[in-house]
Amino acid sequence: MPYGRAPLTQPDAGELDAAVDEAIAACGGDTRGTLKSLIVANGYLEAEVKQLQAPVSNSYRVGSFSFRRATARIGMTDRERG
Repeated sequence: MPYGRAPLTQPDAGELDAAVDEAIAACGGDTRGTLKSLIVANGYLEAEVKQLQAPVSNSYRVGSFSFRRATARIGMTDRERG
């Protein structure tokens, strides 16, 4: 996800503090180690998003993307699609 975009939902302050405390505890209290781990994890997630976006972008480019087929692949019914 590019920098500057907000996530779909914002955690409240208590949830965020709890998540921070949990991440630091998982790294044995090492704040610098926690940041390194989160940066590495974020890099993997960004790479995964790029891999997932490539086929969709290509399908739109060549005009073969079908929302109905794509949602059917993940098991959505017509009613769920709206």
